[in-house]
Amino acid sequence: MASVAVKPAIDDERRAEERGLYNPDWSNLNDTSNSDTRPPAVTLPWQLEVLGRLRATRGERRIERFPTRKTGALLAHLALDPGRPATRDALIETFWPDSAPDAGRNSLSQALTGLRRLLEGDGAAGPVLVADRFTVAVAPGAVETDAARLRDAWRAARRLDPASAAYRDTLQAAAALYHGELLPGVDGDWATVEREALARIHLEILGALVQRLVHDGDAARAVEVARAAVAADPLREPAHRDLMRALAAAGRRVEALRHHRDLERLLDAELGVQPDAETLRLVDDIRATATPRSPAGARPGVKPGTASTPTPLPAGPATVLALRLTRVDVPADAVAAYVRALGRTLRALGGSVIRPGIDETLVAFAEAADAVAAALDAVRRAEATPGLGAHAGLHSGDLDAPPGTDAEPVGPVAQRIAAIARAGQVLVTEETAIRAGPSLEADDRAVDVGRYPVRPGAAPERLFRIQHGRDPAGAPAPAAVPPAQTTRLPVRLSRFVGREDERRHLLAQLARPEVRLVTITGIGGTGKTRLAIETAGAWEALAAAAASAAATWVDLGAIDDGRQVGRAVAAALDLPVPEADDPLPALQAALARGPALVVLDNFEQLVPSGAPVVGRLLAACPELKCIVTSRVRLGLEGEHELQLPPLPVPGTSAGVADLEHVPSVQLFVDRVRAADPGFRLDAANAADVARLCAALEGIPLAIELAAARATVLSPRQMLERLGTRLAWLAAKRADLGERQRSLRGAIDWSYDLLDAQTRADFAAVSVFRGTWDIEAAEAVLDDVLAVERMAELRDASLVVTRLDAGGVRYGMLETVRLYAAEKLDEAREGDLRARHARHFAVLAEAAEPGLNGPDQRAWIDRLAREHDNLMAALAWCAGTPGDPATGLRLACGLPYYWYTRGHLRAGLALTARLLERPEAAADSALHARALLAAGGMAAFLDDTAAAERYLADALALQRAASDTRGATLSLYQLAVLTFKRGDVRAAHAQALESADRFRQMEGLAARRGLAAALNLLGMLDFTAGDLQAAGARWHESLALVREVGDTQGVANVLDNLVALEIATGQLAEAAAHVRETVALADALGSRWVALKALSHRATIEARRGDAVQAARVLGAVSALSADVEPAMAPEVAAAIARQAPDLRQRLGDAAFEAAWREGQGWDWARVVAWVGDVKREADRAADSR
Repeated sequence: MASVAVKPAIDDERRAEERGLYNPDWSNLNDTSNSDTRPPAVTLPWQLEVLGRLRATRGERRIERFPTRKTGALLAHLALDPGRPATRDALIETFWPDSAPDAGRNSLSQALTGLRRLLEGDGAAGPVLVADRFTVAVAPGAVETDAARLRDAWRAARRLDPASAAYRDTLQAAAALYHGELLPGVDGDWATVEREALARIHLEILGALVQRLVHDGDAARAVEVARAAVAADPLREPAHRDLMRALAAAGRRVEALRHHRDLERLLDAELGVQPDAETLRLVDDIRATATPRSPAGARPGVKPGTASTPTPLPAGPATVLALRLTRVDVPADAVAAYVRALGRTLRALGGSVIRPGIDETLVAFAEAADAVAAALDAVRRAEATPGLGAHAGLHSGDLDAPPGTDAEPVGPVAQRIAAIARAGQVLVTEETAIRAGPSLEADDRAVDVGRYPVRPGAAPERLFRIQHGRDPAGAPAPAAVPPAQTTRLPVRLSRFVGREDERRHLLAQLARPEVRLVTITGIGGTGKTRLAIETAGAWEALAAAAASAAATWVDLGAIDDGRQVGRAVAAALDLPVPEADDPLPALQAALARGPALVVLDNFEQLVPSGAPVVGRLLAACPELKCIVTSRVRLGLEGEHELQLPPLPVPGTSAGVADLEHVPSVQLFVDRVRAADPGFRLDAANAADVARLCAALEGIPLAIELAAARATVLSPRQMLERLGTRLAWLAAKRADLGERQRSLRGAIDWSYDLLDAQTRADFAAVSVFRGTWDIEAAEAVLDDVLAVERMAELRDASLVVTRLDAGGVRYGMLETVRLYAAEKLDEAREGDLRARHARHFAVLAEAAEPGLNGPDQRAWIDRLAREHDNLMAALAWCAGTPGDPATGLRLACGLPYYWYTRGHLRAGLALTARLLERPEAAADSALHARALLAAGGMAAFLDDTAAAERYLADALALQRAASDTRGATLSLYQLAVLTFKRGDVRAAHAQALESADRFRQMEGLAARRGLAAALNLLGMLDFTAGDLQAAGARWHESLALVREVGDTQGVANVLDNLVALEIATGQLAEAAAHVRETVALADALGSRWVALKALSHRATIEARRGDAVQAARVLGAVSALSADVEPAMAPEVAAAIARQAPDLRQRLGDAAFEAAWREGQGWDWARVVAWVGDVKREADRAADSR
C-alpha cells in the first residue's frame, strides 16, 4: 500500500526533472527562464568512503545503509567522477540493463529521489545532485571520496623528493587511505575498472613506502607494509621481492630465503612459471649476506652468529636440540669438516651451544622452527658422509627450571628423547611440534609416533617424528623404548587455549559411571571439535593404566546418511566389515576389551537417522562412552549437553597484564606468534587487540582466522574491516575442511541444514539488535508459533538464550546476525523493520508513565534490556523510507530513560532527524510532544539555539491546542534554558510561573512537574546566594519526589542539597546524602549522577583535612568518568579541574600522584562499597566529637 501512495509524487518529480525544472532544495520551481542550473557553492561536503565499504559522513551525520544497494552504488558511481554529468541512458544501462525503458527511467528517478532525501534532507549545505532532462551529476564540491584523496596523495608524493621527510609522510598517509577494495560486492564493468586501477595505485604506494622504510632503517615497519602488499596481490612478484628485502634488512635472512621457496611453489602452482631473474639475483645477494637475523633476547649491540662472538642464550622460552653422532671408521678430517659445516648452520640459524661435543651436542634456539631446521640439516649432512650417522631430540620450554616448581629443564628431556630416536630420525615433543608446526618447510611434517616415557615418574608423553618428504620404504619406528600407548586421535599442532574449565567439566562428567553420552553443541567455529579431541586425549592419559583403554576420533562431516555412523566408527577402529554386514557385532567385540571413548565429530546433519545408531551402539557396548560434537542435540535418553559459548572477551579498560589472562586474547596472541614469532602484546597494541577480540565476540574460529592475517594486517587495520568480516576472515590451509576455512563457511553449514521456513525466520530476526524476548519475536515474525520458531533456531545453535529478571531472552552473535541480514530479502525487509519499530513504540509509550512513578527502576531496567532495539528502531524510522510517525512515538517515550542512563546526545540526534522530516507535522499533538522532548534534551546538553527553536515551536502548538499541561512543561524547560544562558532573574520568573501552574493541576505528573520546578528554583536561589531559600525549595522538592517514587528525582535533589550542606559546613549531613545519592544512582544505573556526588565527596574529605583520601576519590572519579558522556555531567570535569591543583599543592607532587593513581585503580564496586561504609562514617563522626 505504501508504494502505491508515493508513486504519483515520484512520477511528478521525474517529469519535473525531465523538463529541467526539478531541484528540490535550491531551484525556483516557477522560474523557467533561468537556464543556469549550477548550484551555489557547497560549504560542507559529504565524505564518501568507497574503499573497503560504502559510508557517507557529514558532520555528526553518518549513513551506512542506503535505501537499496543500487542506490548506494549509483551515488558512488557519480561521486567517483564529480562534476562530470552522466547521461540518464548510460546510468539506466549500467544499473537497470534488463528493465524496459520506462521502468528504467522510473527506477532511476526513484533512486535519485531517495538519495536527495537522504543527502539533502537537512538543507544544511546546498544540493548534492544536479539533474536535468538528459544528465545527472554530483554537484561540484558536494561530495568528496577517499578514492579521490588516494589518487591525489599518490600524485603529490610523486612530485616530492624521495629523500625528503614529506615524501615518507605523504606515502604513509596515502597508504592509510586504502581500507580495502573499491565497493566490495558491487558488480559491473565500471566498478571492476575503477577497482583494479585503485588497487594498482595502492600497490605502487606500498612498494614505494617499503623502499623508503628500508632506506630509513625502519625494517620492522617495512616488513609489515610489504606483507600487506603481498596479501593484496599474492601473484605480484615485485611485492614478494620487497618483502624479502625488508626481511633481510631486519636481519631475518633465513625467513627471507624461506619466503623465496614459498614464492617458487606459489608461482609454479598458480602460473606454471619460476621467479624471474631479478628475484634470483636478490636471493643470491641475501645468501651472500653474512649477518644472520637477531634471535629473540639477544643483547643490544651484540651481533649473534659471528665467528668471534658466540650467540647469546635466548632470554625467554627456548627449544633445545640434543644431537647425537654415531661413527664407524670415519676419517678425522671428515668428522672435522662435518663439525665446521654444522657450526655454520647453527650460527646462521641463531643457535647457542650449551654443551659442545663430538658425540653429543646441546644447542638452544629462540625459535622452534630454527631448531628443527638445524636438526634436519645435521641429519642430512651426516647421511652424506660414509660411516657417519646422526639422530636428534628436541624439546621446548624454560632453559632453567622455574623456582619453586617440580618442572625439569628442557635440556635433559631433549637428551632422553635423542636416546629414543633411531639413526637418521628427529624426534620432538608435542610442545615443540606446536611451536614449529606453522613454520615447517612445505615438505616437512610432524608424524605422531605414540607415547613414550621421557620424564622419570611422569605419564608417557606423545612424541612426533619430523618427516622430510616421503619416508623410505620400511622406515623403522623409534622403538629404542617401546611406546607406552598408541592413539586414534588426530595430531594437534597448535596450543589448546581457553577451554580448561570446559575440559575439566567434561572429564568430570565422563568419570561418572552413569554418564555415557555427552553432546557438545554450539554455533560453528566455537571450538567444539578441538575441545572434544583434547578431552579425549586427557581421558586417554588418565586411563593409561588400563592397557586396552583408548580413544577414537570419527569425523562424520563427509557422511550424509546417519545409518552409516556405525560403519564409520568401524573404519576408524580399522575393523574390516563387509558391505552387506551390520557393523554392530564387530564393534561390540572390539569395544568390549576395556574402557573406550569414541568422539563422533560433526554429527548435526545425521541426527534424525544417526541418533538411533548411537543409541544401539551404547546399549550394545557397556564400557563405551561417546562425546558428540553437533550443532543440535541428539535427543537420546541419558544425553548430557554442554552448550559451548564463545571464549570470554576482555573489558574495554583492561591493561596488558590483565589481557594476558583473557582466553580470547591468549588465543589470538598464540596464533599470531605461530606466524610471526616476534609478536608481543604490549602497551602499543593491547587496546586494539582487546577491541578486536571483543568485536569478534570470542569466536575461536574468527580469532584464529584474524590471527592468520596478522602478517599483512595490524589489529587496528582488522578493526577497520570488521564490517566485511565475513569476506576476509578466511584461510587457505589445505589441512582444513571447507567449514573451517572461513567464518562464512562455518555458518553456511548450519544455514544449509535449515528448512525453508526456518531459513526465513533466521533472516527475519536479523532486524533485532542485542537481545529480544518472545513477545518481540511474535510481533516481528507475526507468528503465533514464534516460541517453536525460536526453539528451532536455538536447537540449530544460531540463536542463544539466557534467563534474566524479565524471563528468557534470545540473541545472536553479531557475526551470525550479519550473515542472517545478508539472507534477508529486500522486499520483505521493510515490512519486518516496520513491525519491529511498531512493537518497540508500544513499549516506549507504556514506559513513559511508569518512568515517572514508583516502578521507575523496573521500567529503566526493562528499557535498558531493549536499548539496542529501541535505538535501531528509531534509526530506521528516521531513515529512508522509514516511519516518522512511529519514530516520534518512540522519541516521546524515552527521554527520561536516556537522561537517567546518559544517552541523551544519541537520543537527541535521532529525534532531531525525525523532526526534520515533513511528515513529522502530520499529527500536531505528537509533533508538539516531540518538540518539547527535543527542546528539553537540547537545553540540558547546552545546545541553546536548538533548544530555543524546539521549545518555541512546541509552545506555539500547545497554546493553539489549549494544551495547558504541555505549555507548562515547555515553560519549565524554557526556564532551564534561560538559566543555562546565565539570566538568573528571568529564569526565576519563568520557573516560578511554571511551579504555580503545576500547583493548580492534579495527578502524579503534576506533582512530579512541581518537584522539578522547585528543584530548579532552589538552584536559582543558591546561585543568587540565598541559601536559606534554596534549602526550603529543595526540601519541599525532595518530599514530593519521595512521595511520587521518582528515584532519579530524589538523587538529583539530594545532590543539590549536598552542595548546600558543604557550603554551610554540615559535612556529616553532606556525607550521608552523598551515600544515599550514590546508592540510588547506582541502583538506577545513573552513573553520571553518582559521579557528581562522588566529586562532592572529594570536597568533603578535603574540608575534613584528609587531602590524601580526597585525591584518591578524585582519581577514582576521573577514571570512572571515562565511560560517561561529558555533556551529561560537566560539573565532574569542573570539580576535578578546581580541586586537583589545590590538593597537589597541599600534598606535594609525589604524594598527590601516588594517591591519584591508587584511586584510578578503584573499580565501581569498590567506590560504591567505600561510600556506603556506614560504620566507618560513624566512627569518624565519633572521633570528631
